[in-house]
Amino acid sequence: VVACAGAASLPPPCASRLAVLTYGNGVPKALEARAACGVEADVLDSPLLSRLPEALPAALRGRYDALLLVDVCREGAGPLSHQLPRLQREGALPDTWRLLDAAPTYNPLGRLTTFVSAAEIADALRALSAAPPAATLEQPRRLGQP
Repeated sequence: VVACAGAASLPPPCASRLAVLTYGNGVPKALEARAACGVEADVLDSPLLSRLPEALPAALRGRYDALLLVDVCREGAGPLSHQLPRLQREGALPDTWRLLDAAPTYNPLGRLTTFVSAAEIADALRALSAAPPAATLEQPRRLGQP
C-alpha cells in the first residue's frame, strides 16, 4: 500500500500499470482482492476525504494505463466520485478507469458509509486488466450496469 504523499514516494508502477485508488476500509479490501484474483495492481491510499491530495495528480499522471477508484461510500455520496473532474482536468485520469462504489443499501451503522466487498473489487480488477486500451466510461456507473 502506498499513501498518496507525493510522486517521489511512489515506487515504480507494477508490471500491469494498473492502480486502485481508495481509502479507509477500501484499502484492506483492495489488498484482499488483489491477492485473490492474481491481478497485479498498486493500491494507493488516499488520506484525505474532503479534497484531493495535492500530490495525487502528479503522482498518477503518466504512471498508469488503468485506474480503479474504490469508494466505500454509497453511490453518489463518496468523495472519489467528486474528485474525478479534477483528476481529468489535470491530466491525471488514465484513459481506462472505473468507479466502484458501495450499493445504495440500508446500513444501520450510518447513513452514508457502506462497504464494498473484496469480490466486487476483484471482479473490477479482472475487468480492467482485460479491458482494451481507452475503455473509458463517460459517466461513472456501477460495474455490471449497461
